[in-house]
Amino acid sequence: MSHIYDRPVRARLAQDGQPQAFWWRGRWQAVAAVLDDWVYRQPWWEVVPPRERICYRVLVVGGGVFELIREEDGTTRIYRVFD
Repeated sequence: MSHIYDRPVRARLAQDGQPQAFWWRGRWQAVAAVLDDWVYRQPWWEVVPPRERICYRVLVVGGGVFELIREEDGTTRIYRVFD
C-alpha cells in the first residue's frame, strides 16, 4: 500500500544529483539504496514547454521506501510513501 504526499522536503544530493538523505518527520532519512530512477516528461498539452522531473524510488536506512521527485528548479518533493 502507498500514500501520496506530494510535498517539498529538504534534501542532500550526491554530485550526480541522486538523493543521499531527506528531511522527513523531524529527522534526516539516509538513503540506503536507489531502487529505481526515471524521467517523467509532462505531456505537451498540459504545460508548454513540457517540464521534466527526475523521479527516484529509494530505500532508507531502517526500511522505508519512498518516491522522491527532483523538479527542474532543484526542488525535491516526497511524492509517495510505501507501507
